[in-house]
Amino acid sequence: MLFKILYSQSRLTLSFAVLLGILSGASSAFLLGLISHILIEMKWGTRDVYIFVGLCVLRLLSGVGSHFLMARLSQSAVVTMRINLCRQILGAPLRHLEKFGTSRLMTVFVSDINSIASVVSNLPYFVINIIIIVGCLACIASLSFYLLLGALACLCFGAFTYLLPVLRAREHLTLARDAEDEIVTHFRSLNNGIKELKMHQRRSQDFLAELLNGAARRWKRHTNIGVVIYSMASNWNRTLYFVYVGMFLFVFTMFVPVDVGIITAYMVIFLYMMPPLEAIQNSIPRIHRANVAIGRVRNMGLSLMSAQAEQKLAPCDIDSKDWSVLTLNDVSVRYEGERDDRGFVVGPTNITITRGEIVFLVGGNGSGKTTLAKTVAGLYVPDEGCIRIDGRIVGDDNRQWYREYFSVIFSDFHVFAEFLGIDWGAVDRDAQTHIDRLQLQRKVSIEDGRISNINLSHGQRKRLALLTVLLEERSLLIFDEWAADQDPIYKAVFYHEILPELRAAGKTCLVISHDDRYFECADRILTMDEGVIVDESMAFPVQ
Repeated sequence: MLFKILYSQSRLTLSFAVLLGILSGASSAFLLGLISHILIEMKWGTRDVYIFVGLCVLRLLSGVGSHFLMARLSQSAVVTMRINLCRQILGAPLRHLEKFGTSRLMTVFVSDINSIASVVSNLPYFVINIIIIVGCLACIASLSFYLLLGALACLCFGAFTYLLPVLRAREHLTLARDAEDEIVTHFRSLNNGIKELKMHQRRSQDFLAELLNGAARRWKRHTNIGVVIYSMASNWNRTLYFVYVGMFLFVFTMFVPVDVGIITAYMVIFLYMMPPLEAIQNSIPRIHRANVAIGRVRNMGLSLMSAQAEQKLAPCDIDSKDWSVLTLNDVSVRYEGERDDRGFVVGPTNITITRGEIVFLVGGNGSGKTTLAKTVAGLYVPDEGCIRIDGRIVGDDNRQWYREYFSVIFSDFHVFAEFLGIDWGAVDRDAQTHIDRLQLQRKVSIEDGRISNINLSHGQRKRLALLTVLLEERSLLIFDEWAADQDPIYKAVFYHEILPELRAAGKTCLVISHDDRYFECADRILTMDEGVIVDESMAFPVQ
């Protein structure tokens, strides 16, 4: 699998890198042959010195070249894998990504791909070591066919007795990798739920004892077992080599007369094989982890691709004045098994939203408001029914085009430090005006389309998100509980100033809100309960 990944990057570079690796290994083998010849004959000439120096230089240059090319190739492969993974995430439906989970995505993106990178960058040494071993066997064959048979028998027996326990060790390392996923998930829970844990001592103790410590112990146990098995197998093989050398010295030479020079040359060659053999053995656990990581990356990629892939993200030119009516006709979105075996359904929903209208969406927690908002924005694909804008049905072929009408601030929003996708030169002055209005001028400054500081309070970051929405100049705006974390002064600014200005500019706002004292600011109020709109009324002044 590793070579397949590199092969997909550049066949020519990979072939040249492998060729240089073979050349480096072959140079080592010829050096051993030359040394063994000198040891046997006990004489050398000027020609031998030149050959020796030339082989040393060739081995050095070919080894460095092979590693350099393979390092560049591996870096390109890692970058490609990460970019492709990000592209697949962008192309996968939001509901599928939410089911997949952020922890699994992060573990694959960071840990698995790093495991692959560390092994791929060392592949030249792996190839060189194999060539060295083959060359050493060729040198032994030139000394004695019987010695070659003995060496092959030793290597085969060592490989067999090494691989048997290694298969068992792989199982434990795979289980350790699964436990690592759990640790990442629990750490994310610790980070997100730190306030809840601090408020409840027994909960925090149970979290440490049952969840985090449990996963950590499983990771430790399986990792230790796997490492110990690998260590035992490796040390057994190292000991086996010396056992074979002892058998050759103390047993073989008693029955087969061997020249002292041949014995010396054989010992030099055989012992020279030991470091490459140990390097290959030590690479096997890393290669296994890399193959497991490749499988995870590939499975996740296939999982993302097997979901309904969306149209490739492409620039969409949307005229903010080219629509009048947005309708949802019998739209339903189903969550399997969220509340019971039948699942939870949002819909069927039939609503019409017109240009320049302010619509409030209200209801209790879990009534389906955010799900409906995501469906309206095109982030969720309806399981039933359809969405139309000016009579045009929104489908897989134009869903990204449809989304370009919207600017959205969800309750779990994110603020980018850069104003991506915005022509900064055209909105620079407007940005400063909005910053002053939102009273952020003492907290942030903007230069060349970049916010100086986004490490602000939750409410302040929401105001930064509002700044981005105002600068995007989209015609359909969705605010999911935007004012929930704001001080009264900013709530008043949002409801009494910003929303009316947006309406006057011909923009449509869908506002999820619990602020009943500001319901008078809406043109219509939609009330949801248990996934359906149970009431639709015109707004009325609060008495």
